[in-house]
Amino acid sequence: MQILANRYHLEETIGEGAVATVYRALDNVVERYVAVKVLKDVYDEMDVARLWVELRSLQRLRHPFIVRTLDFGRSPKGLHYIIMELLSGQTLRSRMEAEGRLTADATLRVLQPVFEALDACHFSGIIHRDIKPENVFLTGSAGAPLKLIDFGMAKILHDLSPAVTTDPFTFGTPEYMAPERIRGDRQTPATDIYATGVMAFEMLTATRPF
Repeated sequence: MQILANRYHLEETIGEGAVATVYRALDNVVERYVAVKVLKDVYDEMDVARLWVELRSLQRLRHPFIVRTLDFGRSPKGLHYIIMELLSGQTLRSRMEAEGRLTADATLRVLQPVFEALDACHFSGIIHRDIKPENVFLTGSAGAPLKLIDFGMAKILHDLSPAVTTDPFTFGTPEYMAPERIRGDRQTPATDIYATGVMAFEMLTATRPF
């Protein structure tokens, strides 16, 4: 069993993607379970600088509808990791696959907290840039029915060094990308609003508009 920072005991894999593996882990300092996201292939100096800027900003985000970033660091082997609250439930994508089209009321119950979460992000100068059903996690909790997750493609808008904020590549899911992202133009909070509109269309119709 691998241990990070002499604190986080990785127990099992709960998710894996192209850029990271997520583990369920026990934080033996506060004796609670957390999610540990271990990033892959982050070695370039500029990538690391951008990562730390984004993580520091995300750690300051405190909103009931945004997954909490608790800690982050780098292992002696050079692996960068992010510690987040451990969630229980399912993604919006899983629900849509099980139910097909959602009713207008069910769609609104998802959209309202999503927009509240995005408002908090945008107020803090953060664009999520990867809004899609896979990144909306339904918890079933009355107080926080969902969490916006996966800020791996987030962009920080406040004044930073161009060397850190330069974004020469386009990543993400094309079906949800706003036109300005695909063109490589300046991105604003409207980028997230566009993607949320595509997601809303998909919830109501079980298909994407484009």
